[in-house]
Amino acid sequence: MTQDYLSRQPFLDFLKSIIQNQKNNSNGYSFAIDGVWGSGKTWILQHLEEQLLEEPDNKYLIFHYNAWENDFYDEPLVAILSIMIECLIKQKTGVKEKDSATKVITTSIKALSKVVGTIVEKKWKVNPNDIIESVKDSGKAISDAKLTKSDFNNMLPLENALRQIKDVIKKLSKEQNIILIIDEVDRCLPEYAIKVLERLHHICNDMPVIQILSINKKNLAESISNVFGKTFSEKENINAWQEQFAEKYLQKFVDIIIPLPKGELKKHLEVLNGLENGFKPYIRPNNFDQELIRLDESYLTDFISKLMDGVERRLQEKIFKQVSLCHKLTLKSCNEYKEEQMTYAILIYEIISCICRYVYKTPATCMLEIHDNRYQLNFYRWTNGSKNPEKTENKILNDNLGELLSSSVNYSDSQNHQRFAFEITDTKTYLMAFFYKQETKFFDPLQNGLWGWIAEDKVFLKKYDEIMDMLIKK
Repeated sequence: MTQDYLSRQPFLDFLKSIIQNQKNNSNGYSFAIDGVWGSGKTWILQHLEEQLLEEPDNKYLIFHYNAWENDFYDEPLVAILSIMIECLIKQKTGVKEKDSATKVITTSIKALSKVVGTIVEKKWKVNPNDIIESVKDSGKAISDAKLTKSDFNNMLPLENALRQIKDVIKKLSKEQNIILIIDEVDRCLPEYAIKVLERLHHICNDMPVIQILSINKKNLAESISNVFGKTFSEKENINAWQEQFAEKYLQKFVDIIIPLPKGELKKHLEVLNGLENGFKPYIRPNNFDQELIRLDESYLTDFISKLMDGVERRLQEKIFKQVSLCHKLTLKSCNEYKEEQMTYAILIYEIISCICRYVYKTPATCMLEIHDNRYQLNFYRWTNGSKNPEKTENKILNDNLGELLSSSVNYSDSQNHQRFAFEITDTKTYLMAFFYKQETKFFDPLQNGLWGWIAEDKVFLKKYDEIMDMLIKK
């Protein structure tokens, strides 16, 4: 089981309480988990299934159907039944040979296989026996379920096939509580997504089955509108009409829609997956024995927490994987770079540089502006009005960056200092100095002179940026 970086166990417990409350509902129950792409819906469903299966007494029979992965089936019912048969075969191997559940499972496999065969031959004019016999590793259960010619001569309408499926579900529900997990419906083509929902309704309506769907409500609403809402273009507020229609349509299939919370990143550095291990803290005092710079693990933890606040887990993982690869390649290209200089500041730069290039598709990281005779270094800001949906989706990430790094910076111009030297006064301005792209000098108040390390660091980071650009272009 993968780690719970976002502390979502309370949400899992909440879902399990709903299931516990509704498991004996003879008419069934359905709920959907709503979240945008990459928010962790699949992670939630996988961990929910794992935890339910770990409960004592083998309470639950769980069918896990990924609609998007199985959309090559023109008829979703075939995919759903195939998933059910596969699950039952696995379930059969885990019970005692003479157990009553075994007999029910074996009978169910045969019955469902016949229904699949009926649908396949009716739609594609193919005898499933020819297919079943060619499958070498499907086990005795499937071979026992071989269909006879008479089964196909008496072609049954879909309603009759569904009636047989419901009979199987009723028998299975006497042994275990049935849960049907449906993932990634919203990623399917609109017509197919609608067909999946309709078939699930045909199978599970008024049946003792708990359905759990993962959806992106906004995307699914658009799919529903595309299929049924052709007159919406005549309305003044298209989005409002789409949402209203989709909401009403979804009520046919789902009892409640539960928004997926963002989660709280408590063990902040775990999300780096060890990336921070190649770097070290950096602490530097000023002339008064006070800390001028404190880049320790606590600072890094807080920085990563604020930087990734509200950012989808999937995007975080992509960013850190890209940083890790680029950092390793840069190290091989810069053998002369001193190991002791590999501080958390370098890591922070690498992460933010990756965000600018990989997420926002721009190498620009900051710009210098003059306000009231002061120089203000602003981090590159995402601007409204862009039609790029990726930028719109990640506006939260950019706002976090702006809060962390935008600030006014003093420039020394006295006789003792080189004119226009970037003055480093604290940890934040130290980090900001790494992002200033123009040629400049960096003033160190401790030494009352220019900062040498920044220039050396920038040689390494320039190479890092070049390699990152090459990786992204590929």
